Amino acid sequence: MQEPGVDLAASRSISWTYSPIDYSSSKLYISFCLIGASSFAASILFHCVAAAVIVSAVLLFSIADSILPMTYSLDSDGVTVKVMNIEYLHMPRSAVKKVYWSGRTLKLTPYASPEKNPMENFRGIPLKFTVEQTDEVLDYLSSVWAKTP
Repeated sequence: MQEPGVDLAASRSISWTYSPIDYSSSKLYISFCLIGASSFAASILFHCVAAAVIVSAVLLFSIADSILPMTYSLDSDGVTVKVMNIEYLHMPRSAVKKVYWSGRTLKLTPYASPEKNPMENFRGIPLKFTVEQTDEVLDYLSSVWAKTP
């Protein structure tokens, strides 16, 4: 039985995990080859194994969101993205001004007109999901987030 004043639709949440490696393994191989070549070049150029380790760590960190599985959580409070169970990104629902398609991802942005703002590429949160998860995510956004907070 529902308690008075409690909106069950607003209290529910969804979460899913998206693993980029499952969908672009060729990019993974190319990335590791380039990282290996860069590390080798750094060790030869600087005559130091530490330089190769630093180059590898920096390059792996820079492509972490392209190779590690990411867990997305949508609830009535906002969206949270976790990588390896560590909160990577968070945006409260009140900060989201527009939701739009950007390539193959759904992007949540704090800008009302993102096409006019050059910072858009650095501020929004892209929601990546598989084709099978598309209906669930879109249904949730239209049913829970379409309502005024």
